[in-house]
Amino acid sequence: MKTNIRANCPNCGEVDLLSDDIHLELSDVESGTGFYCFECPQCELDVTKPADSRIIELLKSGGVRAVVLERGRPGDPAFTYDDILDFHIELADEGSLKELLEPSI
Repeated sequence: MKTNIRANCPNCGEVDLLSDDIHLELSDVESGTGFYCFECPQCELDVTKPADSRIIELLKSGGVRAVVLERGRPGDPAFTYDDILDFHIELADEGSLKELLEPSI
């Protein structure tokens, strides 16, 4: 049986969703935080909202399946702004992008 869940779209206000319409991701299992997202059934806006432990438990009790976001391995360095800038530059370079997308033989 599917559960109806009421959520709030910034454009449309309250909307009714089914548990399968909501994607719940847990970013920190220990502190019980994460976020959930859904596509508004009225305006089709992609909505993302933070979820504290109370919201997470309500969504899970309504049948929403939670996905735990995996962190990097312990000791791995965190991404920096320089890493993101380097990645952006690589994507902007047509030659590098083609090289990444072509299958290797």
